[in-house]
Amino acid sequence: MLPSAKVLSAWHGSAFRHSRWIGHTARPGVVSPSHENRVRRDSAVFDRTLIMGNGGCGKTWLARRLGNALVFPVVHLDDMHWELGRCGVARDRGLRDADVQAAAQADTWIMEGIYGQLVNVVSGRISALVWIDLPEEECIANIKQRGTQRGESQEQFQDLLNWVAEYRTRAKNWNSFEGHSKLFAGFPGRKWHLSSRNEIAAFVEHVIRSSAAATDVSGGGAAECRSPK
Repeated sequence: MLPSAKVLSAWHGSAFRHSRWIGHTARPGVVSPSHENRVRRDSAVFDRTLIMGNGGCGKTWLARRLGNALVFPVVHLDDMHWELGRCGVARDRGLRDADVQAAAQADTWIMEGIYGQLVNVVSGRISALVWIDLPEEECIANIKQRGTQRGESQEQFQDLLNWVAEYRTRAKNWNSFEGHSKLFAGFPGRKWHLSSRNEIAAFVEHVIRSSAAATDVSGGGAAECRSPK
């Protein structure tokens, strides 16, 4: 599954393209206002984080990991897209979109899903966009490892594997590499494109340390994380 405990404990600064750690040591008990405000801004970036990517790339795993670390509610777009207890039956799109928009009005959340159209619906509320872009082979292996879900048949399971394999070849589709690439390029806020397990692990560490720094800043000596604007 994504990622292993060994990977989670590793730090690969060179692999993490979108953020870098800068050590900061303040005098005991002294924190400058500018440093305190900067650290809090870094943490607030993740108040409403949306994670998108191909099926089986680890969106649910990452969303739960961040939700636990930040104590934020986690919204799974699959739960809003599909009829409860009816595998393969999509909900009315108007009702689905309204529910997703309502969920996005909360002050804090971690939202995840492949649905590019829904990402577009809530784009104005997103504070951080994360695109997990692993090779299709890894995504397929992850799906095979987790097995069938939501009562799907073996035929539906094979259809899912085929659909995941076509992620980079589907054209004019919100739920594809092309669709996600356009959404990512057009998003004006802070964003991360994670294309390996090491980068996913580094991003988790980035968020956890940023949150911890914001919590501890009043005590001084916090580690500062800066990300590019």
